[in-house]
Amino acid sequence: MAEFYKLLFDLSLYWTFSGFFLRLIARQASSAAGFLTLCTAAALDALLRARPQMPRLVRYVPLLLPLLAALARPGLWQCLHLLPAWAYLVFACVTGRIHPRYDSFREQFGFGLKLLPLLLLGLLFPHELRDALIRTVPYLVLLFTCGVCLLRMLREARPAGLRQGLYMGAFVLLCAGLTLGRAPQMLLHVAGLLYRNVLAPLIFVLAIALAVLFYGFYLLMKWLVARAQGSGEPLHISLTDTAEMLGLEEQYAAYARDLTWLKWLLIALAAAAGGFVLYRLFRRLLGERGKPGEPLAHPGEAAPLSSGALREKAPGRIRPRDARLAVRYYFAKFLAEAQKRGLVPVRGDTLAELCARAAPFFPGADVAALADVYAPARYQLSRPVTQADVRAAADAWNALKHCPAPAVGGVSQKKRKSP
Repeated sequence: MAEFYKLLFDLSLYWTFSGFFLRLIARQASSAAGFLTLCTAAALDALLRARPQMPRLVRYVPLLLPLLAALARPGLWQCLHLLPAWAYLVFACVTGRIHPRYDSFREQFGFGLKLLPLLLLGLLFPHELRDALIRTVPYLVLLFTCGVCLLRMLREARPAGLRQGLYMGAFVLLCAGLTLGRAPQMLLHVAGLLYRNVLAPLIFVLAIALAVLFYGFYLLMKWLVARAQGSGEPLHISLTDTAEMLGLEEQYAAYARDLTWLKWLLIALAAAAGGFVLYRLFRRLLGERGKPGEPLAHPGEAAPLSSGALREKAPGRIRPRDARLAVRYYFAKFLAEAQKRGLVPVRGDTLAELCARAAPFFPGADVAALADVYAPARYQLSRPVTQADVRAAADAWNALKHCPAPAVGGVSQKKRKSP
């Protein structure tokens, strides 16, 4: 399911910015039907991929759906708009190279969010730019919600299941549905109301406050100089005088008579409180922040051999049935035995450094044999782990387990009791 949401995020990102420039250059709106057929093709491919017994030719049939949208709305600009997204979808689904990782996707999601303020500046520009921006609102919402859901999936300790994917899909569809209807057309109206009734009074109040501050500092210095010269001139501060100095006496009189700005200021504070609640909601959706140096997702093949080996859970009494977990089970037993013999693991150790420091506690045994089987099972998630790897890990662990502990002062470390 993570691969499907990554495809949906990429398609939303492309459709947002390409549709924005298509509206500016060709005066044409992006095809919603084309985007829906792309998403439908990606969803059908994800469902068929979950059935390995399905013939490969049948899996490729849904990828032809976007061509129907191109035939339904022919045109040079529409084809140029649709073909790159369709080519990317076909390449990703056929080759299966979509393996999202938390670190790389977090950077990509942050880059997309940094571009959004640039689009929002279009509200200050001519009508064509504003209209192009308004038409991208549904895709922006879909982009943001897909990014949030994918970050949640990648931060989990295990791959996302079908049920979790369906729940998050319902959340994405709900957020996208809220933007349909009149919501895009209301964006400009809401922005204008906020500027006239919240932002403009707030800027005016800040300007008055700064003017009073500097004017008060000027009067204070004037009074101190007068006191030093022996003349007792009284200190006088007036907001009216400050407004006259700034040329804002009419605005000051209007705001002094009408307290409507105070009502809108309270509305802005309520909106800020609502935004804080939404922020806490999305933080809850994303889960807790990980500790420094701790992987927040399954690392890919290119991930370094970090200190993840030190975070293996204590082994239970029953070996897991899954081959990958069984290999990690034997390594966890080896790590527990090494600690009993005196090994003190360091969090910053790599796997190679850990095995090198554990080797003296197992004289005559090959620690690297177990590490060679454990490394692919722990770090290379795209490589399958077979029962032969499990047998190799079991043989390596049996050799290490029956290896006598080194004696210190004539007493075996395994039998020596700590004081």
